Amino acid sequence: MSGAIFARIRDWYIVVIGAVLIIGGLYLASPQTSPVQTVKEPTTPAAAPAKTPEASSAPQPPVVEDAAKGEQVFRICRACHSLEAGKVILGPSLGGVFGRKAGTIPNYNYSPAMKNAKVVWDAANLDAYLQDPKKFLPGNKMAFPGLKKDEDRSNVIAYLAANSAPQK
Repeated sequence: MSGAIFARIRDWYIVVIGAVLIIGGLYLASPQTSPVQTVKEPTTPAAAPAKTPEASSAPQPPVVEDAAKGEQVFRICRACHSLEAGKVILGPSLGGVFGRKAGTIPNYNYSPAMKNAKVVWDAANLDAYLQDPKKFLPGNKMAFPGLKKDEDRSNVIAYLAANSAPQK
C-alpha cells in the first residue's frame, strides 16, 4: 500500500517539476521592454599614455547603456537577487544598491570578505565586480562567474540604476 502511495507522489512530483521548468523557461523567453536608455561618455584613465597621437585625438563613440537590454541580462540574476527592498532570496536584495556599502543588508549572511570590504557600490565598482566577482573580491561567496561582455555589464548597471528602489 505505501509503495503505491510513494509511486503516485513521485509521479506527481515529476509532473510538477516539469511544469515549473517549462513555465519558467517561457517566462524567461518572453519579451519585456523598458523605455529607459542612457548614454555614458567613455572615460580614459589619466595615467595611461596614448599609444599613438592619432588615437588620443580621435573622438571615441559613446557607450549606450540600455536598461531594457539590461533587464534581459538581469534575468539570470533574478534566480538569487531581488530589486525589492529587503527581499533576500539566495543573495541579498539589490534594491538601492547604488551608494550602499558592500555587506550591509540586514538579515543576509554575507561572507567575511564581503562584510569587511571597504567597497561602496557605484557604476565602476559594480562593473568590476560583475566582470569577475572572485577576482574583484576574493573570498566572497557569490558563485556566479561574471558577465564577460562590456555591453552586458553596462546594460545591467543601467537597469539597476533605473529600477532599484532605495532601501528602507
